[in-house]
Amino acid sequence: MSEKDSSVNDLTQFFKKSHKIEDNLYLGELKLATNKTELKTLDIKVIVSVVDYNMPEVKIPDIKYYHFRVADGPNEDILSIFGETNQIISDCQSKGVNVLVHCTAGVSRSATVVIAYLMSKHKKPYKEIIQRVKDIRKKISPNDGFVKQLILYEELNYRIDANDKKLRQHLLRTLFLNTNISNTSDRYFQRLVAVERLTPNLLPGKGYLCAK
Repeated sequence: MSEKDSSVNDLTQFFKKSHKIEDNLYLGELKLATNKTELKTLDIKVIVSVVDYNMPEVKIPDIKYYHFRVADGPNEDILSIFGETNQIISDCQSKGVNVLVHCTAGVSRSATVVIAYLMSKHKKPYKEIIQRVKDIRKKISPNDGFVKQLILYEELNYRIDANDKKLRQHLLRTLFLNTNISNTSDRYFQRLVAVERLTPNLLPGKGYLCAK
């Protein structure tokens, strides 16, 4: 292959709507998630959307949809959804079903979710896994806040455990760093409940009371 052909191939790969990361696991962008023809070509049966806006109400028959409302910001929590997203992807791979994980551009949010899954599955550190994914989809670039959360996930031994003090501290930090306190408070407790639901042997904790 000539240098010119190689450059064209690199550009083609860079602008692809999705890339196959592992068997049955695709990482991509919104344009693919709403393209019936391409979804059929890839035989996608499950779609995991990681975006902070509503997805189209018209769904494609025979495709199961999951929506995790996450903004692409450095102070946004994404760590708490890893337990749920990992389970969805793992179930798809074990059944031989193709799953697409996407955000808007397939660069930050969806890449973070896929990296977290692979870290947990292979018990490998963040730096090794991000390089593995970047070798396939070169444009991925989790924002700084998500990188910190992936490193924290590594410190948590690739587990989302509501009993873990570090995880609860992380959730509280995302609460107070967010400017919309009322909305974030609701989301904090929603995420905490979701994490607790997936935590075996949940230990009773102290309640949060408002001072009067």
